[in-house]
Amino acid sequence: MVSRLWISGAVLLLSAAALSAQDAAFKLGVVHIEEVVEGSPDFRRASEEWAAVLEERTGEIQQRQLQLRDAERLLVGEGPPEGVDRSALIDRIDRLRIEIERMSADVQQELDIVRRGLLEPVVASVRALVADYAEENGFDLILDTSAPEIALALAVRDIDITDALLAILETAETPEESAPTDTPLER
Repeated sequence: MVSRLWISGAVLLLSAAALSAQDAAFKLGVVHIEEVVEGSPDFRRASEEWAAVLEERTGEIQQRQLQLRDAERLLVGEGPPEGVDRSALIDRIDRLRIEIERMSADVQQELDIVRRGLLEPVVASVRALVADYAEENGFDLILDTSAPEIALALAVRDIDITDALLAILETAETPEESAPTDTPLER
């Protein structure tokens, strides 16, 4: 699968090079989408929201872990308090362990859903920014160098539009308010 993707990427690059040689007006650009996404104000806001949800949900697990630790200390250290059956304490420890495992799995699943919900609009916004930038600046092909299936060993700095897109994001909160900056070399 990976070799097919690599071959597809290589064919795409060779096709672009062939088109470039045939048509002097062919314009190729590369962008590291992950870098642009991470540089966007929307990503920073989404990261803050994610951190708040993560803190809240992991706090609940940490409370259970403290209860488990206290119960284990009672069992191992001083022994169960007077009037508390040792087997009941062992059962409580087992229940807490199972509860923590289940909570952890549930929280992980919930956090994955929250993360996707926060990041999908950011990625869509960046992709729209790239498409608008490409159209406004006459690009025929934009390659995402952050994608592992694009085996791009070297990109001439002049065709890399990552910094131009990051500059747009720094000066405007939304892609619609932005204007193109430097244009990469025409091929």
